[in-house]
Amino acid sequence: MKKTWIPEIHGHEGRKALAEAVIVLLDCWHLDEKDKLTLLGLSDSSVLAGYRQGAPLADDPDLLERVGHLLAIDRALRKAYPAAPEFYAQWIKIRNESLEHKSPMEVIRRQGIEGLRKVRCHIEKVGG
Repeated sequence: MKKTWIPEIHGHEGRKALAEAVIVLLDCWHLDEKDKLTLLGLSDSSVLAGYRQGAPLADDPDLLERVGHLLAIDRALRKAYPAAPEFYAQWIKIRNESLEHKSPMEVIRRQGIEGLRKVRCHIEKVGG
């Protein structure tokens, strides 16, 4: 199994904290269930419901990478737009010239994990 650079996330409590953080973020973005599943690379909404009820994230490298990107996007948005929380809550749905006039969510839907990496790279450049 590919290990991440943060060994604590492979522990139960670390993955539980990550699940809570990503659920809060996805709720903040006001996404529908299908988009939440897409961002996490999941196909079963019962897994998402389990995370919402306090289950830890699965110790799966793909899922942990996705969650890492999502939390990094959130951090970069907060840094780039500190005085506009209402904007960064909608940012994922807003078309962006730098993303070929597509919203970040559209890019991720079409390109999967590569789209998630692209969106992260874009907002980190904006946020400095």
